[in-house]
Parts: sequence; structure tokens; C-alpha cells
Amino acid sequence: MEGELCQAHPHPATGPHADLFAASMAAYFSGRYNCNVSYISPNDLVLLLELDGKFKKVLTSNGEMGWTWFTDDYNECFEEGTNV
Repeated sequence: MEGELCQAHPHPATGPHADLFAASMAAYFSGRYNCNVSYISPNDLVLLLELDGKFKKVLTSNGEMGWTWFTDDYNECFEEGTNV
């Protein structure tokens, strides 16, 4: 399933164009709201660091840390990891 988006909620820009779509949306919202918006790629690993209501502080496999949110509908797209 490498490179596939969560099948529970397929994104309109799937396949090889998904990252390009996400990057362009991140650039748009960064400029629109004068902030730094990035995106989590389907191949990124995400470590949940903190919960604050619906907001989640995450660390990505790319070393980026920030706040995001997912509705409970997306819980099935994630799995709990363990320390080995």
C-alpha cells in the first residue's frame, strides 16, 4: 500500500499528482494566511506528541514539528506504534 492514500477518504488528487496538489495547496494557504503551512505525505510517518482538543502536535519522519487536526473519521488511517 506504499504511496496510497487512506482508502476510507480517497483524495480527489490521487496517484502521482497527490503530492503536487498538496504542495500547491500548502503554498496557497501559506500566502493567504501569512503563515507556514506544510502537508503530510502518504509515505510520511507521524508521531503524535500532544493532544489539545481536536488539535494534535505531531513530529513527521522529515523532522518537521507542528500542529494539525484530523476529525475522528480519519482515525482508521492511523495505527498506534510501540517502542521496540
